Amino acid sequence: LMALSGIWALYLSARPALRIAHYPLFLTLHLGGMTVFFVCVVMHQPSILIFFAIGVALYAKDVLFRLIKTRIATARLIQVPELGLTRVEVPSLGSGWRAGQHVRVRILSFEMGVQNFILPGTAHPLTVACAPGKGDGKGLVVMAKKVGRWTNALYNLAGGQSGRSDMERGMGAAREVKVVIDGP
Repeated sequence: LMALSGIWALYLSARPALRIAHYPLFLTLHLGGMTVFFVCVVMHQPSILIFFAIGVALYAKDVLFRLIKTRIATARLIQVPELGLTRVEVPSLGSGWRAGQHVRVRILSFEMGVQNFILPGTAHPLTVACAPGKGDGKGLVVMAKKVGRWTNALYNLAGGQSGRSDMERGMGAAREVKVVIDGP
């Protein structure tokens, strides 16, 4: 019954309405349900432990490969009010991608919310908007359209709370923040 309750927690927390509206609650229920399920199944049938260990080893391998592709860098955030988007430039990343690939971006700023440092699922996938440059100084460029809570917070962070455009501030006044780039 306990293993079944873990599966029900997985199933109910994966409903799109809950997952989209309350992501931290989804993540907590999902990870908790999975943990309860695995612990109960191993307690019920100890011979399953080898399969559980293989799954953990494969997951650890995936995490290791993701860490190898992860970079921490300084990015420039520029508001583009005409299009309602934020341009994210990472000048220190000059190669290693193609236009159209995606990277997962996490902004290391408390202005984006405390959950950015607590929850593991707060990196957002963004599509690369440029080809690797030949000394153009812009490096990796991604664009984030204002469509949700995270992208609205990113847009506000780029322009401060004043909402001034990049043209009014001048290119040199773009907001700089630390970012974690995973991928491509």
